[in-house]
Amino acid sequence: MKKRFRVLFMSFGLSLYSFCSMATQFVPPHVLLRVEFQSLAHHRSKVVILNEEKEPIEIRIRQGLLSKLEVPDLKVRLNPQESQELLMSLNFASEAMTTIHLQSEITLLDQNLNVPGPGVFEVVKLTGSQAQRVSYSDAFLSRRLRPKDFALERNLFRPCNQEMCHDLFFETQPVSEDLDFMITPRSSLEESEPRSAQEVSSSAGQKKVQVRGRLFFKMTSRRYHSAEKMLVSAWVFRAGFWTKMGSSFVQSDGSWVISGLPQFLGLTTRVVYQSQNEFFSLNDPNHRPYAWSDSTYVLGENTQLGSRFIDLSLNGNLPGLDEVYLGALELWVKFQLNGISLARPSPIEVVFPNSLSTHECILTNNQGPYPWSCSYWGDGKIYIIPEHAHKSVIQHELAHSIHSFFWGGKMPQGAGGEHNLWECFHPGLALTEGFADFIAYWVQFERQAQDPHIDYFNMNLETLPQGVCPHAGSEMRVASTLWDIYDTHVDGSDSQKEFDHVMSEDPAASVKIFLGNPQDTMPEYLRVFQRELLLPHPEDLEHVFRLDKMLSSSFYLGFVFVADLSGVSSN
Repeated sequence: MKKRFRVLFMSFGLSLYSFCSMATQFVPPHVLLRVEFQSLAHHRSKVVILNEEKEPIEIRIRQGLLSKLEVPDLKVRLNPQESQELLMSLNFASEAMTTIHLQSEITLLDQNLNVPGPGVFEVVKLTGSQAQRVSYSDAFLSRRLRPKDFALERNLFRPCNQEMCHDLFFETQPVSEDLDFMITPRSSLEESEPRSAQEVSSSAGQKKVQVRGRLFFKMTSRRYHSAEKMLVSAWVFRAGFWTKMGSSFVQSDGSWVISGLPQFLGLTTRVVYQSQNEFFSLNDPNHRPYAWSDSTYVLGENTQLGSRFIDLSLNGNLPGLDEVYLGALELWVKFQLNGISLARPSPIEVVFPNSLSTHECILTNNQGPYPWSCSYWGDGKIYIIPEHAHKSVIQHELAHSIHSFFWGGKMPQGAGGEHNLWECFHPGLALTEGFADFIAYWVQFERQAQDPHIDYFNMNLETLPQGVCPHAGSEMRVASTLWDIYDTHVDGSDSQKEFDHVMSEDPAASVKIFLGNPQDTMPEYLRVFQRELLLPHPEDLEHVFRLDKMLSSSFYLGFVFVADLSGVSSN
């Protein structure tokens, strides 16, 4: 029997849709979590927790990735509006500056639902027996230095231009050649290399001078990783002016090489490394790419700078930046390997760390305004707070920028605003957030995975908790629908006609079809996927949509959402 697909929205006297250009990172349950430092000499501090939810909770607190202080695991149950103080033993040792990072998981006991909870990230400066909170920017960005020969370099760095806009640098450090480093999968990322005008002209037959080296990140985990796709530029001081000799991108093995004209031989040279490439640019709150440099040197015919590293460890320049950079790189590689070009006129700007000073992505609670993580669809800009320095967060936010770019900036009606992973929201918001959630899973897991679980989301897409909103207003059910089109795992019940037998030949089909066919809600994609996938049994897609609760009638948020079956055979 054939039925037509209808999606109907009705308003109860309110404006049906409101447009918001900002997609925020999901907001955890309303639970206040803060740290109070008491007697540093006796290593005593406490965590204060206030449950502002309308139901009892159990909260489990653990040490986060960016914490230099060792934090014991804590667990407590709280009734609505109940607060409790938990003592912690924190060994501050003798460090002048340290970080504490807490993450939490919450069980909403009435719903028996486990969800991500709030976190805390604090930078603490120790003065005698006193602990003083300082901002991330004051603690780490203030470590940037002006080059000692800055007076000679004014015409290199001022006035600023789009390519080189720095008078402040972190310093790289030399490393041995026997590094324990990780290499990202080789991909088409290495096909594009910037070439200077000098390099192009020298290819006509002139002998070139070269400078080469290797660049790595020292990560939060203290392991080393190639700084793939970092931009490397070489500048020579000639006739009183700094001239760009050339530029290159770091390769997946950490190597880079820059060529120039022979008349550069013997000139004073400086190499600058920047956190930007064709796809994304990691910028400071003043919207400038982070930069690292070394001492100047005299350029030879084949200058070898050896291996150097950028310190992003907890004791280094910018803790957490490695998670953001490598998370973005991992996404880029996944798209490229699956034949989806992310080429765009200019890189996506990612500001890290976000703070109140940027006046962007600001939310408000009972304590006042606070910075959050979000992306803006109009220009693709992304803002990340230190607490969200996690690859799943940057992949989620980049997915919003990619989504907007492919759809020409026109997002689904009802999209934008605050949201969470378990409640029911407008189906347009669920569609945009669900796609972004799915992209993080798609990037991090192969399609054979039977347990796709990301700690940050605290959700397994194959087995969502029963308490998650049971219809197309749920972002996680949108994500699980896209996952079931992607994966090879068979699940569900044949007897209920809710099962996943779908397996497209192209592992990126769900991404390509979504980006290439704008719709307002996930149920509308049933017809789209049936048309585009050309499966031998198109009714299998209907079963997947039933399995993931996309074809149920629902009422929520002053809207009536009705989804009938698409024009397919219904058994």
